[in-house]
Amino acid sequence: MSEAGRRVVEELWNLPSNEGRTIEEIRHGASWLAREPLPEGWAGRAIGAGGVPAEWSWIGDEPNAGSPVVLVLHGGAFMLCNVASYRRLSSRLAEAAAGSALTVEYRRAPEHPFPAAVEDCAAVYEWALAEGIDPVRIVLVGDSAGGNLALGALLIARDRGLPMPAGIVAVSPLPDLTFAAASYERNRATDPFSRIDDPDVMRELYLAGADPLHPLASPLYADLSGFPPMLVLVGPEEQHLDPSIDLAGRARAAGVDATCEIVDGAFHTWCNYTGIVPEADASIARIGSWISGRTGG
Repeated sequence: MSEAGRRVVEELWNLPSNEGRTIEEIRHGASWLAREPLPEGWAGRAIGAGGVPAEWSWIGDEPNAGSPVVLVLHGGAFMLCNVASYRRLSSRLAEAAAGSALTVEYRRAPEHPFPAAVEDCAAVYEWALAEGIDPVRIVLVGDSAGGNLALGALLIARDRGLPMPAGIVAVSPLPDLTFAAASYERNRATDPFSRIDDPDVMRELYLAGADPLHPLASPLYADLSGFPPMLVLVGPEEQHLDPSIDLAGRARAAGVDATCEIVDGAFHTWCNYTGIVPEADASIARIGSWISGRTGG
């Protein structure tokens, strides 16, 4: 791990506990990304996409109509973060893929529990197709809870008979809301998010009593046949390590071209630290190259 990465991990371990705090207080604490300076040349445009708020973003000149589209589903335990929090990451992904990013402002728990968020994400993908965006130009990218939502959105799209996109990238994903994997205990002492993201609270506020084994809640257990190529990136000391490896394995068993890469020095949602942590910049470049290879970008 780089020295910058070690500093960030140390800061994460020193964050105050969320115990006893309201959801709005927790959201405010998680909103620091929205206050970070945007990359030079950033441009964006808010839209309504199938009734769901979303935002186009890119860096430099607006990409042409045939360029790749990165459909970004933000993380935040289904409750935190928003489009503003992800402007830096979304636009950097767009730049790396030589295209544009479309970030979804899906409804969040606890005000809007499962399956509101995943339905919103599927609605934006369906809207993009209806707008005439060729699916071979689209790649879904989601980190943490956003990885879960990207998988769920494609399950909905596939079952509706919609064409699949060119690919899906899941970074530090949460594909299993039973949180039963051995890495949740094994990596508790090495993953600073283990004291921030409480699985019991997440299940209670997001699922609101729904079955965690529902395929849209835990896509790890879903039938993934017919999915597009999949790239899974995860850190070696994350609690989500085992489910990430299992996700790629189950996808391959279903006939999907799926790869899981364990990124040395990475920690949960490290890509958000673009411009701060070199591992983030390297992974964004990797994702951009992977997207270009599948979209002709």
